[in-house]
Amino acid sequence: MTQPEKHYKISGEDIQELITNMGSCIATDRIVVDGVSIGYMYREVQMEMGILDGAS
Repeated sequence: MTQPEKHYKISGEDIQELITNMGSCIATDRIVVDGVSIGYMYREVQMEMGILDGAS
């Protein structure tokens, strides 16, 4: 069974990098395809090789 082609709310050409070196994020199809507004976001502590980054 083939998945239907997705039609994203914003084309790849229209996406701009506003802040560099901030990591990545995950957005659902409700946001990127349907265009539903983001209600809230949060950031988790970055882990590097199993150790909290910046921990002493």
